[in-house]
Amino acid sequence: MVQGVFVDYQIHDDQLTAEAIEPILNQLREHWNDSARVRDFLVEALHTRQKRLALLERRLGRIRSIIASARRLKAGEGLNDRFDLLHEENKKLAAGEDPIEVIAWALGDDTPEAWLSGDGTPPDPLDEHRL
Repeated sequence: MVQGVFVDYQIHDDQLTAEAIEPILNQLREHWNDSARVRDFLVEALHTRQKRLALLERRLGRIRSIIASARRLKAGEGLNDRFDLLHEENKKLAAGEDPIEVIAWALGDDTPEAWLSGDGTPPDPLDEHRL
């Protein structure tokens, strides 16, 4: 299976011609015959995917927080809690900026501390050690 994935990937990238497929497949078969190597590759791929999902979940949490704050302001409530104005996005909303512009700004903000989870806690420090 792994050999097929790599050969297929290289074919779709126009790196291999039909004549070159068989020797490359044999080379890959030898290289990936080691089950530990395949397992390590799959574990790393899974870990990378999980990190990506966690990042997207944190981004969605931040967007949900911005929407909730914008709804509170629209309903006439203020952001008067002492923790409400800790986040830059709430400061922007309180200053009257358009919520869509604040969301666009937040999505473009890639600093690590900017992507705290939706409840305001930092990402799990042990995340990189989990599958």
